[in-house]
Amino acid sequence: MEEFLNLLVGLEALGILAIFTSILLLFVFWWLIFKKAGFTHSWIFGFLMVFPLLNIIMFLIFVFSDWPIEEECEKLRRGR
Repeated sequence: MEEFLNLLVGLEALGILAIFTSILLLFVFWWLIFKKAGFTHSWIFGFLMVFPLLNIIMFLIFVFSDWPIEEECEKLRRGR
């Protein structure tokens, strides 16, 4: 019985580690996406994407807003 409890504690620790690793990866991936889109302070947006419900709002803002990289491309096109 004691071995079984030790196994459960080990699995619980492994599960917690997996959750934190997933959250960290989610943050890094969204941070890089916002950075490539040209947003300043992209790490803040990446951090906000970790929270449920707030990430849906942030995603909609991200999708429907004008990206800084698009504005820069448009300036370059007009400059030709």
